[in-house]
Amino acid sequence: MRHQRQLVLVGAPALALCLGGPAAAGSISISIAPVVEPREGALSAQVKVSNVGDETAQSVAAVLVFGEHKARGEIHPSLAPGASVDAALSLPVGELGTGHWPYQIAIDYTDANQYPFQAIHVGLVTVGSPPPAKVAVAESALAVRLCALRSRCPWLREVLTADDLEREPGARVEPAATCREDVAYWGYTSQILRSLTVGSDPSELYARLHRVALERYEAIAAACRSGLRVGEILDLTEPIHEAGFTIWDDIFHGYGGGGYLSPVLRTRRTGGADVPENTRLEEGWVVVTQPNVITPDARAGVQVGNALLVTATGAECLQRFPTEFVRCA
Repeated sequence: MRHQRQLVLVGAPALALCLGGPAAAGSISISIAPVVEPREGALSAQVKVSNVGDETAQSVAAVLVFGEHKARGEIHPSLAPGASVDAALSLPVGELGTGHWPYQIAIDYTDANQYPFQAIHVGLVTVGSPPPAKVAVAESALAVRLCALRSRCPWLREVLTADDLEREPGARVEPAATCREDVAYWGYTSQILRSLTVGSDPSELYARLHRVALERYEAIAAACRSGLRVGEILDLTEPIHEAGFTIWDDIFHGYGGGGYLSPVLRTRRTGGADVPENTRLEEGWVVVTQPNVITPDARAGVQVGNALLVTATGAECLQRFPTEFVRCA
C-alpha cells in the first residue's frame, strides 16, 4: 500500500490525480508489508515500513488498530528514501471466535514542514473456517446496495461485511470521501479539494454539509482582496457553527512550495488564527480556502476548496474544476 504526499484521506478512501514533471518538491511514498496473526490472546503484527519516495519522512510510527483498541510502536525520527524499518506490535484481544476479523495498520509520519500524514493498510485475520456470509436480500434494501457498492469499490470489500448489517440493521452505508490534489510544475504549485461519492448521489446529510461548505468557500473567496483583515475572514466562518456543524481541517491558509504558510485560520470556536486578527492579506499572496465541514461527532464531513491569487480588486481562482459534489461510477 502506498501513500503519496499529494493525497489526504478523510473518513474514507479517496481518489487522487498526481501530475508528474520537474518540480522543486519531492514526494513521500510509504509501503506497508504486515504479517498479522492471533497469538495467545493477543493480535500480533510484524510490520515492514518502507519509504519508496524521494523525500525523507519524519517522525514515523506504526499503529495497530483492532476495534476500539490501538497499539503504537516506537517513533523513528526519520525514514530516508529507499530505507525501511521494522515494527513489532501486539494488542490484547482475548480469544477470537471463528470468523473474519478486520484490523488496520496505520503509519503516522510528517513531511519536512511537519505537516502530518497517515498511510493506511486494512486487512482481515481469519480464525477457523468461517462459513460464507449470508445476506438477507429480501429484508434489507441496504444489503442489496452494499453488495452493489462492494462490487465496484474494492476498499468496501475490505471494511464492510454482511455481519456488519446483522449487528446494526439500521446502519447506512455512506460511500463518500474527500480528496486533496497538489500539482507541481517547475516549482509552481497549486491545490484543489473536492468531495465525492461512489455509485450514488450524496445523502441529505452530505448534501447539506456540502451546501454549507460551498457557501462559506464562496463567501470567503468573494471577500478576498489585498487589505482584507484576518478577523473579517473569521467572521465569515461563524455560519458553519450556526448550522450545527464544526470543522476538522484548517479553513484557510497561505500556500507556497507545496506546503502551508501563515496565516493559518480555523474558526474562532476551534482555535482562531495563528496571527493577530488585524493582520491583512497582501497582493500577490497565494492562499487556499478549503472549508472542511463535519458533524460534531466527526462521523460525516465534506471539503471543498481552491487556491486563490490575492489581488487588489479581488481573488483569482487558480482552478477551473466545478465545485459541486463529484459522483464516481
